[in-house]
Amino acid sequence: MLWEEYKKKSDLYKAKTFGITQFILFTTNFI
Repeated sequence: MLWEEYKKKSDLYKAKTFGITQFILFTTNFI
């Protein structure tokens, strides 16, 4: 796999997991 492609996928994955983490933190704090 090309490095650029890997980096893009990695960044997307990080953004996804970060979004999920933020969502969980927000909902738990809200409740």
